[in-house]
Order: sequence, then C-alpha cells, then structure tokens
Amino acid sequence: MKTDSSAATPSFERHRAISWDQHGRDIDAVVTRTHEYLLRMNRRAEIVIAVQTGGLALAAAFLYAFDLKCFDFVRTRGYIGDARLPEVEILEWIRPETEALIKDYGANAILVDDNFDTGRTISAIVKRLPNLTVAVANSKQPGAEPHHVYGRALNPYIYYDYPSERQPYPEYDPGTSLGLLLSLNVRGRGDGP
Repeated sequence: MKTDSSAATPSFERHRAISWDQHGRDIDAVVTRTHEYLLRMNRRAEIVIAVQTGGLALAAAFLYAFDLKCFDFVRTRGYIGDARLPEVEILEWIRPETEALIKDYGANAILVDDNFDTGRTISAIVKRLPNLTVAVANSKQPGAEPHHVYGRALNPYIYYDYPSERQPYPEYDPGTSLGLLLSLNVRGRGDGP
C-alpha cells in the first residue's frame, strides 16, 4: 500500500532572497557573537577556515575583525544539481601546514560558512577537525551544537537564496563589515569575483 508522505515532509516551495545588506548584518552579528563566545571560553582565534564559496565573505570579515593572517578553505559538494548526494564530498581540503597547526600545535581555528541547514557539510569537516569553533551567518538549527555560533536564526521550512548565488556584483551598505570588505575588494586564496 502506498502512503502519502507529503504531509510528513515540509514543503520548501517558498523562497526568500537574502539581500547583500541583510547578509552583511548577519555577518556582523556572527562576528560579534563569536568574539563574545571566545572571550567566555578564554580562547583566541588564530586561523579562519572558510567553506567555499558561502564562507568566503565571512572569512574576510573574520580576518579583518580579529586581525588574523592565517586563512584556508575547504571545498565540498553535497548536491549535483538538485540531487542530494548520500554523503558530502570533500573536494579540496586545507593545506597540510594549516592542518598541522591545528592538530599538532593546538591552534584555535574558526570554521565559517553562510548557512547551517542540515549540518551535513559542517559535520563532514568537523569529523576530520573536531576542535573547531563553527560560526555561520544563518542557522536553521540554532542551538543544535554547543560550539556553533550564528548571526541569525532562519525558518527551517523556507528555502533562502543567498546573494552570492544570484548577484555577482552586490549592492551593499558600506557601514557593514561585508560592505567595507567588498568595497576594498578583499579576496582569499584561489579564484574569486
């Protein structure tokens, strides 16, 4: 007998766009909350690792706000088109010297991304580097993990379109750290806009 599972599965038909200005405010919020979190934990940030590409704007804001010089990134894939892969694939990992700083010398690293949705991407990375502080601009599961810091909670039943997915040249508020960084044309390692 076939059952109707549509009632049990939430619909993501509703889309909402996040503007560059809102994204900048979310980034400012997570930078501030991460600073407060690190003070409470008596830790200081030494390395920023971005989940490419959503975490690159956050990485630039963290590097600037925390006056950090050590940056790296992880490139992952959880979907091919609209098809969700059974496991998140790590396509490119951090440099060996960055990993050694974290694993062998205990350097404190912050993993940054734009969105914590299902948690699959962050979990795949944290399995390999378990002592990371995770900072995300937006979370659909706020408070799910004690070492996660987020800028703004989002409705888990709405699909959000991020500005980097649809706006190659942003309109931005120069009063936010993202606006300032975009106006300075800050870039990370690799190809970027």
